[in-house]
Amino acid sequence: MSCNEALPWSIALIERFETRWDWERLSLNQALPWSIALIERFETQADWERLLESSLPWSIALIERFETRWDWWTLSGNKAYSWSIALIERFEDR
Repeated sequence: MSCNEALPWSIALIERFETRWDWERLSLNQALPWSIALIERFETQADWERLLESSLPWSIALIERFETRWDWWTLSGNKAYSWSIALIERFEDR
């Protein structure tokens, strides 16, 4: 069920079955309504390597909010985000 993109995904649905999800597969599910709030709510359950492959709402705010969680090697190869010189300079020590 965790990878089913046809479910009516919401924070409420995820909370209802929080202990039953396969979080690796759920973190890959492109149909989830990904947002900073959703990730914050399930920060400890999320599979951070798999989130890098998901359709997250990539932004500087998202990257900064979870700065210590990212695998920076993998993140740097993410083609879904528009990298800029300013962004590279902001995180150059990572």
